[in-house]
Amino acid sequence: MGNKKRLLCKVFLTLVFVLSIGFSGITNSYAGSLNEVNLNVNILENGDAVINMVWDSVEDEGTEIYIPIENLKDSKVTDLVVKENGVVFESQSEWDTDLSRDEKTHKSGILETSNGYEICWGIGEGKNHRYEVSYKITNMVKQLNDYQMIYWQFINPGMKNPPEKVNLSVRSDKKFNEDNTRFWEFGFEGQGSFNNGEINIENNQSFNDSNKLVLLMRLDKDMFNTNSLIDEDFQYYQEKAFDGSSYTMETAEEAISRKKTEKNIRNVFLGFLAAGIGAITLAIVGSKKVSEKPYIDVSKYKGEYYRDIPYKGHMEDIFYLFENINLSSYDKYLNYFLLKWIKEGVVESTTYTQGLFKTKKDGLKILKAPENPGVLEKKFYDFTVEAAKLSSEDGKKVLREKDFKTWMEKNDAKFNKFINEFSLYSMKKSKEQGYIEEKTNKFLIFKKYVQTGTKEGIEIQENLVKFRNYLKDFSLLDERRSFEVNIWDEYMMYAAIFGITKEVEKEFRKISPQYFEQTTFDTNTLLMCYIYSNSINNYHANVGMSGSSGLGGISSIGGGGGSFGGGFGGGAR
Repeated sequence: MGNKKRLLCKVFLTLVFVLSIGFSGITNSYAGSLNEVNLNVNILENGDAVINMVWDSVEDEGTEIYIPIENLKDSKVTDLVVKENGVVFESQSEWDTDLSRDEKTHKSGILETSNGYEICWGIGEGKNHRYEVSYKITNMVKQLNDYQMIYWQFINPGMKNPPEKVNLSVRSDKKFNEDNTRFWEFGFEGQGSFNNGEINIENNQSFNDSNKLVLLMRLDKDMFNTNSLIDEDFQYYQEKAFDGSSYTMETAEEAISRKKTEKNIRNVFLGFLAAGIGAITLAIVGSKKVSEKPYIDVSKYKGEYYRDIPYKGHMEDIFYLFENINLSSYDKYLNYFLLKWIKEGVVESTTYTQGLFKTKKDGLKILKAPENPGVLEKKFYDFTVEAAKLSSEDGKKVLREKDFKTWMEKNDAKFNKFINEFSLYSMKKSKEQGYIEEKTNKFLIFKKYVQTGTKEGIEIQENLVKFRNYLKDFSLLDERRSFEVNIWDEYMMYAAIFGITKEVEKEFRKISPQYFEQTTFDTNTLLMCYIYSNSINNYHANVGMSGSSGLGGISSIGGGGGSFGGGFGGGAR
């Protein structure tokens, strides 16, 4: 009998333990999140704005959703309407934040604060929600001395659950276009464009609690009949917004002139595939510039050398260490991938015939998958395979110019997202390996995140700088009259990352020209890499100016200070 009791006791305790784990898992699986925020902003004739927002979220705690809207000058927030699943929420003239979740269900209201307003609504039953929210901002359009302006923060930093996806559309009966409007986006990773009289903006990377979405628009002077007057020129606000950003003060005239030649530049860029390297990287449409200061002063290491391979792992893992001291960039890394593939036999140059007259063209034949690729290298390879077409001769895929051009027309955003991953992925890997660390500086309720190099990370940067010096002065050092092909191949791949392939080739020829008879990196291959690097840089610079011009393009992570509507925080409480 005693044994039975002990057995039953054990079974009971086991069940309690299992169930506690199960319920714990269920609780964790419903962690709150803000999946998507869609904002449609309609600018009225009088300069007011009607904002229609879809808020898609999972709410596991709290009683209400709130959004602070502050720094309003002469603007007001009015006409709040919230609904979910067809049910229009009851509007409260005075919002009481102390009510229970049940008491706030299907209710909404505007709470006046000392700094502005909070739009609020009850979370309601369940966890998964898709709220439809509408409200008006009066006097969003400001009349300046020389132009009209919209300068508004649409997504706040410091939200409890920063949004995964954000879409912002700004429209009006006036139709926004390159003739009457310039616009710039700040505080997040993404891009904007004109689209049939609207401005469309979206993010490429999920927001974190330091991200925000600020939009600056310059409008023709008499575009809207606004009564909100500010005795300043547009340049006053533009300089405030651009402070700390990646934008430059490109004039409208310069932008229009550049836009007219953009098509020709792209066509010239596409032509480099004929040299054999393929337009694999045409989709580079921007980069994330890290705002932190360089961890070391490169100029201090002049005349110092490091003779061993500086890093043995996946090179993409330390991209951030290169970028932080301006030793490399995305396009040079793609050069490195190409050389790595040639050495591994992943790709080889080939020719194919095209057109009625069977004109011979150069392309890239894909032979096999790369050996032990990193995450980003694998993605780059997958894009190449997607773009290439099967050859009728041997069943292998060949990347032809028109194939990749067609692929790019459909996948530009996809490749741009890939490019933006370089810094983020590398920062993550560098943190994991102890090469960089994140410090938080606090001021009142605000937090600023600063990346700094650790002792180990700085040592790698120092070795990279010294190794670059070593390659550039290779023949002067007169250390290697003999050569090992595999080691020199490694040197050539590093040279591609540094962007000094042509210089290193000359250095190697001075010492041992026989190397080029034994390596897979023959003269034509190195020439292709040289053309590749220059083409990418030219195209990349062209796209960078697009964002600065206000004609659409890549957003700036920094900048956007002093905007109207700027608040902090929001979400469930």
